[in-house]
Amino acid sequence: MIVPLLESTRLRLRQYRVGDLPHFAALNSDPDVREHVGGLLPTQRISQYLHDFAATTEPTELRAWAIENSKNGEYIGHAWLLHQGRLYQPDVGVLISKNHWGSRFGPEATAEIQRFAKRELNSACVYASVDTDNLRSISMLHRAGFAYLATEKDEEGSFYIFVSNEA
Repeated sequence: MIVPLLESTRLRLRQYRVGDLPHFAALNSDPDVREHVGGLLPTQRISQYLHDFAATTEPTELRAWAIENSKNGEYIGHAWLLHQGRLYQPDVGVLISKNHWGSRFGPEATAEIQRFAKRELNSACVYASVDTDNLRSISMLHRAGFAYLATEKDEEGSFYIFVSNEA
């Protein structure tokens, strides 16, 4: 398995399984969850992503985890770490199911990925990009120990770059 198991007090971040498809599809079909990450994904792309994540056996520039409640195994969301090919890297992201918003699972998952990046990728810090109007994610990044670094712009508009305070 190329995507290591990460565990915190309340969460388990693990490699995807094919059986996660209904949960992954529901997460990526929610317009509120996907509002700031490129919009809704087509059903076929959702299925292909999940199957790619579940079949990962070789190192890639993208690591993706299913986030679940460590006590009852409930699917909570999706996390990723992109560690090549970008100006600010490694780049972390999380999507949390709407019914778990406000639970502080996002900062907890992000902290586990930061520890992984530091330990396994020898990264002194981790970056995150977020739309300038995504106040929920900006707040989550602050709670996870990230600080504002820069404002960038691409074809989709302006976004902020945050960096973990480990830098």
